[in-house]
Amino acid sequence: MRAAVWYGPGEIKIEDVPIPEIGPDDYLLKVTACGLCKTDVKKIEGVTLSTKGVLEPPRVFGHEIVGEIAKLGIHLRNLGLTEGDRVAIYHHVPCLECYYCLHGDYAQCETYRTIDTTAGVGKPSGGGFAEYVKVPKLVAKYGTIKVPDDVSDEVATFVEPTNCCLKGIRKANIGIGDLVAIFGQGPIGLTLDQLAKLLGAKVIAVDLVDYRLNEAKEKYGADYIVNAQSASFVEEIKNITDGRGPDISIVAVESPKAVEQAINITRGGGKVVFFAEYGGEVGAAQLGQMIDLIYGKEITIHGCYSSSYIDHQLAAELVFKNKIKAEDMISHVFDLDNLLEAVNLAEKRRNVGWEGEKSTDKLQKSFKIIIKP
Repeated sequence: MRAAVWYGPGEIKIEDVPIPEIGPDDYLLKVTACGLCKTDVKKIEGVTLSTKGVLEPPRVFGHEIVGEIAKLGIHLRNLGLTEGDRVAIYHHVPCLECYYCLHGDYAQCETYRTIDTTAGVGKPSGGGFAEYVKVPKLVAKYGTIKVPDDVSDEVATFVEPTNCCLKGIRKANIGIGDLVAIFGQGPIGLTLDQLAKLLGAKVIAVDLVDYRLNEAKEKYGADYIVNAQSASFVEEIKNITDGRGPDISIVAVESPKAVEQAINITRGGGKVVFFAEYGGEVGAAQLGQMIDLIYGKEITIHGCYSSSYIDHQLAAELVFKNKIKAEDMISHVFDLDNLLEAVNLAEKRRNVGWEGEKSTDKLQKSFKIIIKP
């Protein structure tokens, strides 16, 4: 089979590799589509990840995977799965038995952080940027969602990232009428916009790119839009919120500046959810200022990493029933041979940010990228 094998920072080779061998507790999935996540982009570019450090090659990345079950292990016949089923998968699942699982902190479970699907090259790392992946028993049992016939493969890739967003929205504990500022209006931010609106919030979309902001308001339900690099940014936020600031701010962009802005504008007694990594160094003085603000304003801070087991089916239903406008967010579809081109586009788009380069029309209009083997 063909696979996009990663050999180091920015180095991807499309190679013929053996189809992964499965045992009686696995199934073999023929990949039909895989979303390109910002985490994949960071891994391919060789960026250190706060949760994993620097990864060793070779590996095959890609974890927002949709495909068709090609071969089902004999021990999985009682799960209601059959060969030929179209499914979306959650590549990480919890054990449901450890201390963290029993307390509902599934993403802190050691099994959750280590179990993974694989294309059979190097350590398991998703493997969706290949023609086939091996799906282990726990993912077969707890992380496999059947895709309805009327839902496309491309749309179904949104199941996993929608779950992550739903978890962030739960952390925020949004109430009807809450003013929620969402920093970053890429596909994750747009999904958060839609979920917050479903809970009755008023959404303040924040970004640096006017095109994205306009899309957020015209298509995805944002009530207000504010450009974060505007000289009147703070005043605009105050005018929207009667001088208080948002009840909740969700930082869905990897940017120290966005973190600072969120803490500064959130009202006293409000909440800030860190949905993305910080993305930079923190000096002692800078950290002290942020902590003093959090302390003095009595702001509650929540971290939000990865997905939640309890929302697997709900996230799927939101996508399948078009409560999340997934298809509208797809801006590019690349084949496997052009994966590096897709990564370069996503990396440039990611850098059009609070500390990044100036945007171009092409980058402004880049949202969700899908890879099809």
